[in-house]
Parts: sequence; C-alpha cells; structure tokens
Amino acid sequence: MEESESDPQQDSYALHCYGFCEKINVVFVFNNIWFFYLLFLGILLCLPSLAYAVFIRCCYPAQLPSVKWHIVIFIINCSLWFVLPVIILAGLCRLPISHSFYVIALPFVFVLVIFTVLDMFLSPEGKYFLNCRRVYDTSVYLEMVRVALPSIRVNVKSLYREPMEKNLKLNRPGRKMIVTAHRYFPIDSYSDETSLPRLDQEGFNQVTTFHIKKIVEPGDDFSHKQFTAFKTKFIGSCQRNRGGQFLEDTVEMDIPGLEERVVTVSSSGASLPWWARRKVFYVLSTLSASILLREGQFYSQSLKS
Repeated sequence: MEESESDPQQDSYALHCYGFCEKINVVFVFNNIWFFYLLFLGILLCLPSLAYAVFIRCCYPAQLPSVKWHIVIFIINCSLWFVLPVIILAGLCRLPISHSFYVIALPFVFVLVIFTVLDMFLSPEGKYFLNCRRVYDTSVYLEMVRVALPSIRVNVKSLYREPMEKNLKLNRPGRKMIVTAHRYFPIDSYSDETSLPRLDQEGFNQVTTFHIKKIVEPGDDFSHKQFTAFKTKFIGSCQRNRGGQFLEDTVEMDIPGLEERVVTVSSSGASLPWWARRKVFYVLSTLSASILLREGQFYSQSLKS
C-alpha cells in the first residue's frame, strides 16, 4: 500500500479556514447576510455615490447625465464582488446547501452577471466599442466633418396584391406584399453650422473624444415647402405607377460616412490611453470592474473641458 503525504501549506490553509469558521456563528451570519448587504448598499449610496453626484453637479454640470449610469454600474459591480466572496465563504464553512442563503444568492448572482453582460453591449460605452472600427487622426477627422454632405431620403411603404391568372383566383386568394421605395431629395446648396474645436487650442491634447449629434433640417420656409412638395409628388408617383395601397412614409436625414462617437489621436504618433482601448473595457467588464474605465474616461474629458 502506498501512502501519500499531504501538502503542509494546504493543511495550514484548511486549518485557518476551519478556525475562522469555528470562531463565527455561521448559521447566524448567513441568516442575516442580506441585512449586511442592505447596510453595505446603503453605505455605497450615501457615501461614494452621493458625494460623486454632488461633486459632478457642482464642478462639471455638463457631465451630469452620465452620473446615473455610472452609479448603477458601480452598484452592480460592488454587489457582484460582495456576493461572490460570501458564496465562497459559505462553501468553505460548509454551510448546508439547503440553507435559504443559496436560494437567494445563486439567482441573484445570475441576474448580476446578466446585467454585466448587457452593460458590455447596450451601455453607451459598450455600443461605442462594439461599433468602433478605427481610430482617426484628429486633423483627418476634422476635415471629414468639414466636407461631409447631408443626405435626405424619403421612404414610401405600400401594400400590393400579387397579380394572378383568372383561373387561379377562385382556388386561392392572392398574396399580399409590402414594398418600400425610396428617393433622395436633391440638395443644391446647404449651410454647415458645425461647431468644431480649433487645432491650435486642442493641439496639446494627444487624444480627443468626439460626440457629434447629426441634425439635418430645412434652413428656411422655401426649403421646407420644396421638400414637402417633393415628398408629396413622390408618394403620388408610387401610387400611380404601381397601383399599391399607401401605408406610410418615413424620412431619413443623415450625414453618411460620419461617425458620431470617435476617438482621435494627434498626428504626432500618440497612442490610445488605457480607458479608450476595447480590450481593457471587455476585460474590466468581465471582472465586473468597468466602473474604473468609465471614471478614467470621465476624468480625461473633465480635464479637457
């Protein structure tokens, strides 16, 4: 018979864990663990979250809309890091699996993980990193904004019945089809009112974040009347030429090729900061610590404002 010797370090670690569990009333602690969690949550809301919101409200009011999202992500991150160690502690202390703590803790962790995954793709930062394809040179992107042309597209949706032969109409009803036609409104001139930073003022910043809202609208009553007449004529031509039943029309006003959220670097060969890197965002989100990246973004934007 072979005998194996146990690792002294593992035995010492197990004894320490066992001694810790012996010193506390395990059942009492886990019967009241959710009271401790609510206390922990109240401390997070009253101290760091409230102080953060007041600081942003007083010093950087333009950044106030992002505070709610940051606080929610902060609470989710901290909650996950509270519950996971407690579950591990429950397993080390051999808490019975039938205890009510597991009934609440395991589904709660699952919900927190779902929220973390949704944050990776549906949050403003998640959407940016998901859609970001490249990093532009600052001067190149500013030139793209200056020369970008507006576009106005009218879509007309109509209902048509599939034509059928007379001898088949009695056997089965005709199928219905929904067809959408589109036409672009001709623009002969436009006025660009884009507000852009000057390179000589922003030149000291190696990295610049752009958040652009694209708005295309008629400049005067004459342009508005011309567009209305164009849309009415197009809808009428669709009905006359194709004989369908008009359903609805939509207007898409855009500036094609111009991204709304972009990170640019100066032409001096600067590299992206850690908070603007996609891999860092996904790693921190996986570790439920993405609040660190968001605070890095906010701190950088605050310095530039």
